[in-house]
Amino acid sequence: GVYLGGTGAANKLDDYEEGTWTPVIVGGATGISYGVRNAAYTKIGQMVFVRYYLQGSWTTNGTSFNIGGLPFTRGTSTGGWGTSGFMGGTALNATVQKGQAIIPVGNSYMYCSPFENNLAGTAVTSTGNTKYIEGYIVYNVD
Repeated sequence: GVYLGGTGAANKLDDYEEGTWTPVIVGGATGISYGVRNAAYTKIGQMVFVRYYLQGSWTTNGTSFNIGGLPFTRGTSTGGWGTSGFMGGTALNATVQKGQAIIPVGNSYMYCSPFENNLAGTAVTSTGNTKYIEGYIVYNVD
C-alpha cells in the first residue's frame, strides 16, 4: 500500500483496484441484442466508481430496466437505495436523453429509469445497433 498524509496505519491505502466489466440488460426488456459494450471500474477501499457504455437494440417492458454485471455487489451496511448515478444516450428514446440509475442494497445490478417527459408506462425502445446508453454510478461494498 501507499501512505497518504502520514505514516500511521490510518493513513495507509491498501485496497485499490481497476478493471473492466461487461454490462448486460438483465430485466425489464425484450429483444436484446448488443453492439458495443464497454465498462470500467475503480475500487478504492469500500467505494466503487463505475462507468459504462452499452450499444444495441432492445425494448423495455415499461419505464425501467436493469443493467447487471456490476463488478461488485452493493454493500448491506447502509440502508435504502442510497446510490445514484446518471445515464444518458440515444437509446432512451427520441424524447428522453437522461435518466437515473440506482443499486438496491445487496445486489449487483442497476435499476435504470428515464426521468423526463412524464413517460409513466411508456416502453423505451432502442432499434438498431446505433443507439446507446452511457453513464456512471458510485456505490459502497462491505
